[in-house]
Amino acid sequence: MKYKIYELHDTDMETTSTLSKELLRAVAAEPEIAEKVQALVETMEGMIRSKQDAGEFAGLEQLAEDGRVMRFVADTLNKLPEAVTYSDKGFEVYVMLVALSREDAALRYVFRLSSWYINYGCNRELLYLCRILHIYPERGYLNGVYNRLAQYVQQMKRKRPHCTKSEELPKGATELEIPIARAKIKEMTGEELLQAEVYLGMVKNKRLVEKVTKHYMKAKNTGHLADLCGYSLSTFRRLFREEFRTTPHEWLKGLRKDKVKNLLTQTDLPLLEVAEVCGFVSQSYLTEFCQMNFGASPGEIRKN
Repeated sequence: MKYKIYELHDTDMETTSTLSKELLRAVAAEPEIAEKVQALVETMEGMIRSKQDAGEFAGLEQLAEDGRVMRFVADTLNKLPEAVTYSDKGFEVYVMLVALSREDAALRYVFRLSSWYINYGCNRELLYLCRILHIYPERGYLNGVYNRLAQYVQQMKRKRPHCTKSEELPKGATELEIPIARAKIKEMTGEELLQAEVYLGMVKNKRLVEKVTKHYMKAKNTGHLADLCGYSLSTFRRLFREEFRTTPHEWLKGLRKDKVKNLLTQTDLPLLEVAEVCGFVSQSYLTEFCQMNFGASPGEIRKN
């Protein structure tokens, strides 16, 4: 049986995801479930090739009901030297599959993922775990994962409230605050922090936050954002301060700072394109913005 599996996939091993390959290699030692694992891999590969959004994955809940197969999947992924990330093809579909399983091995693995992502500042992956909890809010067995993520987001808000400059942690920092200090380059941006709060249901004025999240990328200034959200300027400013504990102007400026710094340090985009993406009318305005907010030119920020 194990040779049949490898033969079936030899012709397209180059396009098969790394995670699927790991399962096919590992199942050679468990021939009694080889056929089921092969069928699961083929289903997963079909989902990966379809490039569906995570909210559109169909059939994963049924696959996750096979306890023995899910224990095998979770154990195999758990034996990998590092936790899976977006650099692994098929990351989203496999992580959601494991998260939908009620097996103890699967739950331990998802909890390990949350800890690993926190310790290494893997914000995109953290947001995906938050999104899974948002898509499947009634999964009580994931309460431990939810609590860990929610506590981390709360600590991030205290350390880095509303896109302002980070401050040193106070003495007596909790075990969840320590990784935040280590991952200085990968701290959650204001945009990521807001999205995590929305996914985890941590916002008070859900209607306001949903509108701000939907429209802020198009807003030229506070008045424009108020119009897009359907509020008068005075009402918008009041509601915004109640929810975000800062002004819309400072919040928008903070998001722009995040975006500028991220594009300069994490991409090779020409400075003119960085200026355009961040809403500056010219590269000179980008330079002026960087000098005022970072005390350095865009080129100096990129080099450092």
